[in-house]
Amino acid sequence: MAARLNLNQRLGQTERLRNRSFALLTRYPMEGIDTPELRSSSPDERERAKAAKSRVVELCPVDSTVWIYTEKTGKYGRYIGRIYLTEIATVSLNEMLVDEGHAVLMD
Repeated sequence: MAARLNLNQRLGQTERLRNRSFALLTRYPMEGIDTPELRSSSPDERERAKAAKSRVVELCPVDSTVWIYTEKTGKYGRYIGRIYLTEIATVSLNEMLVDEGHAVLMD
């Protein structure tokens, strides 16, 4: 399933997206990656989380349009997605965060 969506609000590892067609607000965990936690007890991890969040906001600010591709749901029943900044992008936002050191691949 693929959809063209607008970013509405930042939630860390989970991006909250608004579907333009249905005015639906849905959370999409980012497939295959793990990012540092903003609420960690470790000051170092919190700083890395802030850097990752800043990079996502820089690449796709609130109200920008992104494309999300989903194939499966996670343990909480939400679709898990790969987020692309353009319809013809070959590298996902998920991969960019890993390549830039803001996230690690999950098993």
